[in-house]
Amino acid sequence: MNSEYTTQTGGGFSQDDGLDEEQPFEPAPRLFRTIRRNARRSLTARWGKTAAGFLFLCGIVALCMLLRSLILEALGMGGKMISLNAGVLTISLPLAVVNLAAALVVMLLISPLGLGYLRMIYQMTAGEEPMLSVIFDPLRSVALTLRSIWAALLMMLMNIGALSVCCMPGVMAMFAARMLPGSTGNAAVCRIALLLLGMVLIVIGVLLAIMWTARFFAVGFLLADEDMGVIEAFKISLRISRGFTGEIFMLMLSFIPAAILCILLIPAVFVVPYMTASFGLMARVLIDRDRKMREDLSSSGPQSDGMAAANG
Repeated sequence: MNSEYTTQTGGGFSQDDGLDEEQPFEPAPRLFRTIRRNARRSLTARWGKTAAGFLFLCGIVALCMLLRSLILEALGMGGKMISLNAGVLTISLPLAVVNLAAALVVMLLISPLGLGYLRMIYQMTAGEEPMLSVIFDPLRSVALTLRSIWAALLMMLMNIGALSVCCMPGVMAMFAARMLPGSTGNAAVCRIALLLLGMVLIVIGVLLAIMWTARFFAVGFLLADEDMGVIEAFKISLRISRGFTGEIFMLMLSFIPAAILCILLIPAVFVVPYMTASFGLMARVLIDRDRKMREDLSSSGPQSDGMAAANG
């Protein structure tokens, strides 16, 4: 990792102070570890605001789910949306419509508010004091609200597509095990082998899908901080992550244990702001790096052209 992009407490980037000559040489830590360490520092004395913002978003989702339940209760549409009885698949169309409408309402509200939350966290990684009112900024712009919804839809489709493609070999192996005739002897051994192979391939497929979609992790932060289109944000995220996909992937994997703890709900109040700040800091490092490289190229371009003309 280049020392140029080592973050310091309170945001911003500066050169390392150098090594003490009396101390033995130690290799520089991986970028994702440095990002996590400085994300914790940037959250010092700011956990309250970031946790409050997350709880507000959770409250919006909970309120929408409560309204959905009340509507279903008022219309007398209880039961399951999809049921299988005696081999017959039954889908409740009215229940499906209500659930789809509830999902759309949640997406229409959470997409811009979530983008505002990313903006608040992203500003914090620059050393600014986060303000909860920033969460509502995207709602003040129709264009930004629409871009946030379009970006959420596009990211969801990309995740589904990546998982479908990467996990297809594993699903096919498990389906073949299910269709294999016989249940004893060699047939049983083959079935178990195919099931194990399918499980391994699915795990590998999930990891490959995560690694592929990891390149677009900065889209939300770009939309939150820059005035640009959704497709442009995807292109820039793809460009700045080139050469750093492994670090981004390792940053994602490092949060798996903490994400598992979120099943208990209460840890999510601390884990989600920490994760968001870490990815926001990673995005800021790579965006600043890309901007500096382009400025260096643009400044050296005229000089190179002048030298070429003089030599010619």
